[in-house]
Amino acid sequence: MVGRLRAAEDAAAEQESAPVPARPPVQSNQETVARLGAAPNGRDDVAAIGGLAGNRAVAQWLGSDVSTPSAGPAGPLAFGPAPPGPTTNGPGTTTGVPQKAPAPPQPAGTTPPVAKVAEPPPPIDWIEALPAHIKRQIDNFSEGQVKAADAGNQALLDARARNRVTFMKTMRWAMGNDDAVIQKHFEEIQPIDVGDGEQLWAHVSTRERLLEVKAELEAQGVPMPGTTVGLGMRGDHLFRVEKKLSRGWFTHAAGFAVDWRAAATPKIKDPRLIALFEMVTGGRPDMKTSVESDKRIDLEIKMGAGTADAVESKKLLDSVEAEYKRLQEGSEKFKTDLPAGTMDRLRELEQARFAVPTAQRKLARLLAKRPKAKPEEIQAAKDAVAAAEKHYTEVRTKIGPDLPKLFEPWTKKIDEKIAVLDQHFKDANIDVELLTSDFGLQERADKITALQQADAGAARKAGPEVGKLRQLHQDAVALQARIDAAKAAGLSDPDLAKVEEAVGGVLRGVDPLEEALTGIVPKAKFEIKPAKVGSAKETVATLKAAADKLGPRFTDLAKRIVPAAATFDQNEADVVTTKEDLALRRKFRDDKTAVLGKKKIDTLIDEKFQLLTLKSLKDGLINNTDGFVFGSKLDVNDPALDQLFGLMPESRGGFFTPDPEGGENEAKAGKFSGEHGYGLMFVKSMVAHGFEPGMAWRGGSDPMHFELAEGRKFLTSAGADPVEAGATLRAVEAIIP
Repeated sequence: MVGRLRAAEDAAAEQESAPVPARPPVQSNQETVARLGAAPNGRDDVAAIGGLAGNRAVAQWLGSDVSTPSAGPAGPLAFGPAPPGPTTNGPGTTTGVPQKAPAPPQPAGTTPPVAKVAEPPPPIDWIEALPAHIKRQIDNFSEGQVKAADAGNQALLDARARNRVTFMKTMRWAMGNDDAVIQKHFEEIQPIDVGDGEQLWAHVSTRERLLEVKAELEAQGVPMPGTTVGLGMRGDHLFRVEKKLSRGWFTHAAGFAVDWRAAATPKIKDPRLIALFEMVTGGRPDMKTSVESDKRIDLEIKMGAGTADAVESKKLLDSVEAEYKRLQEGSEKFKTDLPAGTMDRLRELEQARFAVPTAQRKLARLLAKRPKAKPEEIQAAKDAVAAAEKHYTEVRTKIGPDLPKLFEPWTKKIDEKIAVLDQHFKDANIDVELLTSDFGLQERADKITALQQADAGAARKAGPEVGKLRQLHQDAVALQARIDAAKAAGLSDPDLAKVEEAVGGVLRGVDPLEEALTGIVPKAKFEIKPAKVGSAKETVATLKAAADKLGPRFTDLAKRIVPAAATFDQNEADVVTTKEDLALRRKFRDDKTAVLGKKKIDTLIDEKFQLLTLKSLKDGLINNTDGFVFGSKLDVNDPALDQLFGLMPESRGGFFTPDPEGGENEAKAGKFSGEHGYGLMFVKSMVAHGFEPGMAWRGGSDPMHFELAEGRKFLTSAGADPVEAGATLRAVEAIIP
């Protein structure tokens, strides 16, 4: 229950829970940066700093690529440069899959950290002998990048080697540290010919069970539904740590998982959709089977191996059948629950949307036509695109204000549910916003830790800047002494005043930068020695040359110090406010638990999730928030309502829309079918042969997805539970490759 509160807690966290506390009476980084603009700073590189109102403004002036996040250290993953093009340092293309950048070189003058003794790199030579389809996924390369690397592009060759090493490290983590097991596993991933030149790549264990399902279906006159979505690494093996992926995530990457009919059976994970489906149909969009979670996995493994208890197997298959029928009926009810007038308006919008890419495709065909199309034909096609785009914009703009009325039958039901839940909190004298789940409390504690770690990292990174800034200050003081000596000796030149102005600007600017750095590195020392008396034989030219070097050094340091100080400042403030917020929420929950009891509080926390989800659902319906009602394209992972209603010309719609019956001739010929086969008999046969159905996953139904239960357990156990399936097919393939 607590885990389900993540989205709700995220929404609640947007509200300010406590005012920003007063800072201690010391010079802050914000005040420090403001001093940079207290007076003109001299030469162009320094003067542009003037007049800025704080770290954020300074950071914006210094460059749009400098960010000052307020939520801690999280940030986008850095990628390396695009593969070199024909005019750079090697053959290749400038587009393709972004490659993770190697570690940057250590800055000059810094002491590198003491490195741990690294384990020897895993063997990767064997990967080269794998089929190209698998190698390309391991390398995470586009076709163009593959060709460029094979032609000798050194940057891509280096990326290929790095990615293969990372692949091995990920698979050691997922499958255990036996490199021989990993090698054998991926050597046993081969394609199944699914017709029309298409292939489905999967591990031998998965292929064996799929062929068993195919034979069973065909014996009953049902074709095996076709698909090509099997093996799929999607680059996840390179970023599992950054994405915080679990071992069970890698069933596709290991060739254990297959997806069917994605458009007709999209993934349903949005809590708003789950709540809406439950409200309209009376049930959730996922299967509730006779056994759940790991117990179902274990039973499926036994069923696939033929060792399961017959009674337990029948219970599971019976529950699958009952839930299959419920989902199918619920999906149809969902598509027809709203008034015809609402559906007509939404259908008009989808037809207008679809007309745009249709016109664009026609234009593209004309432009690619050989011999060339007539100019008047091309112009007519361009005009058609413009007209379609204009019409779609008009229809979309017009329907927006009407959404509250169009969805009124549903929003009335939502309001009734919200009123009931609101009364529960009122009766219990509970502040909904303050009541926080264990997950929400831990999330705030984790935020504090992350902010503190970010500040510690900023302090380490800022360390080398101390010496550079101190030296700049010392050099500016020395140059000012030279100017003073020259003036005392009678040097008179109109440009001398400009030189002195530039040096003065640097001297005024380094003080606030030093204070900013001291805020990040409290032990920083900026003791500047008095300058020696300068020579009386100075010339304006030598003084100007020396002054010209100071400005760029100052600006370079400011570009790094100012944003770091801004982030440090904000993190410090966020730590204080988050600690106060966390303490307030803990005390509120503890006090209410003492009065109402833990069971009642847990129930109210669950109802808080329901309440926030219902409010978000209503907002999505009447405002199309996040494309909830209508989007720009078909989406199999986050479908809009128009797609589920079946209003998009690209899809039949529904949460769960199996294939129509038929396909006997395909079954008799042993062919895979693109139109028939995905139905009740197929789903039950898959489960009976040891596959875990994604449609049975609580909190995020994935009806397109099936994965070999043995394969999932092999991964989640880090290779401790070996895969037994595939022995027969392996023996056959050893004789007949």
